[in-house]
Amino acid sequence: MKSPIIRTVLPALLWQGISLTLFAQAQPFVFKFEAGHSLNYALQSDTEIDMETSIPGQTEAINMIMRIKMRYNIKLTSTGGVKNHVNTVSLEPSNIEVDWDIEAPTGNIVMNLRGADMTGTANGTAFIDTQQGIGVAEANQIKGEIAGLYMAGEMDIDATGKVAEMRGDSIFIKFWTTALQSQIGFFGVIFPRHSVAPGENWAETLTLKKLGDFHVNEPGMACTATFFRQPDTTLAEHRLSRFNFEAPISYKNLSGYINQRGQRMQANFESFERSASGAINFDLEKGRLLESNAMIAANALLSMGSGGEAATTDMTIGITMNLRLLPNSARVGQ
Repeated sequence: MKSPIIRTVLPALLWQGISLTLFAQAQPFVFKFEAGHSLNYALQSDTEIDMETSIPGQTEAINMIMRIKMRYNIKLTSTGGVKNHVNTVSLEPSNIEVDWDIEAPTGNIVMNLRGADMTGTANGTAFIDTQQGIGVAEANQIKGEIAGLYMAGEMDIDATGKVAEMRGDSIFIKFWTTALQSQIGFFGVIFPRHSVAPGENWAETLTLKKLGDFHVNEPGMACTATFFRQPDTTLAEHRLSRFNFEAPISYKNLSGYINQRGQRMQANFESFERSASGAINFDLEKGRLLESNAMIAANALLSMGSGGEAATTDMTIGITMNLRLLPNSARVGQ
């Protein structure tokens, strides 16, 4: 028989009611969706890409820095449909906000998206202001990249966190299918079907087909994420399960292509090195993710063209992401 859970309670004035569970039994972890109950999440991501491009015949490199901040909410509501341990959940994004800040040789471009309204300036001169009818076509083209966020639909998700199917408008399906191809499960984690004790780990492997606009040639790029269960904590007498994860990538001579202006340009990552790590807080009793954080750092050398005519781009990429459950998650109608 396993030993009972032993808790070490740290001084309340120092840790504000947080205690550390030193020993906990192995537990199976599953996502639960209560019929008629909505879970409201807020997602935020900050991306910075620093690029230096060298072109044959040009003495000076072209430098560009792109910063993108994205924020939106997602409401998940179980429809009550459960078949073979798969839940049908409606997915409704809202409160979409995106900020772009681009520094290029031609100057500075700043764009801001708030819901359906968008503004943009180039070196201080407005070229997009949808409320004033300026640059509406350009704004619609940019918003088209995230058009799926303006639509609601449904997904079938199992207890491990793996999405089986997306349903809705074709734009909705394409957006979320593409997004899920580059992450582990809907919440960034897929739990194993066996119990996991503190100190134990498990791994999930994902095959990446795209890196931004870069399409990876077959068989794709394998990325293995390893999850580590940490000691549990309690907050205000409520048990909290914690996990850390790592997902490094290291490749040389990764071939593929980039679509530019309707043409397929052959490209090659001469090197691609990425570190990724993060933390997850999970409510074991209620079966829901409370918060996850991820940090990604990458260095890559991309070449386009052939032989001595190839242009090369040296890139440094930094990404931080946060997904957290909002306190207003409640039963529908409350």
